[in-house]
Amino acid sequence: MIIYNKKGISLIEVILYTSLVAVMLVVMTQFIGTIFESRTKNRVVNEVEQQGLQVMQFLGNTIRQANGVNVPIPNISLATLSLDSFGSNPSPSVFSLVSGKLQLVEDGAPTILTSDYIEMSNLLFTNTSQQNTPGSIRIEFTLNYLSNSNRSEYIYTKDFVTTYSLN
Repeated sequence: MIIYNKKGISLIEVILYTSLVAVMLVVMTQFIGTIFESRTKNRVVNEVEQQGLQVMQFLGNTIRQANGVNVPIPNISLATLSLDSFGSNPSPSVFSLVSGKLQLVEDGAPTILTSDYIEMSNLLFTNTSQQNTPGSIRIEFTLNYLSNSNRSEYIYTKDFVTTYSLN
């Protein structure tokens, strides 16, 4: 009787191990791709949320410190807000939408208040003031993340709405 000493691996074993490694690599690649997509989506959402909160906070502080509202008049909604400035500054603070960016003009100098990655739309200031009150302004706007890509993780839009009263 002849006994063979088997020291190698068969072709079936090579194919099986190669297939297992290939499947594991595909699963790992998809998992890593999903992690990167989630990270990108979180960054986009955070950028829009932070810009919205910063704009709201800035508008709120400016409105609270204003002496009065020039435009819009009570019970009217406009895309422009003009406030009597507080203190020694005689020129009004004017907020408006210019090319998808929120602009503040004080002393004739325009300042853009939103980042280059964000587009603002649907800006609306409503003067909700009642008679014999200091004044109240409702603010509404939509922020959209700007991207050259049509990939879903770069698409995010959020509406912001709040009301501030003059002190």
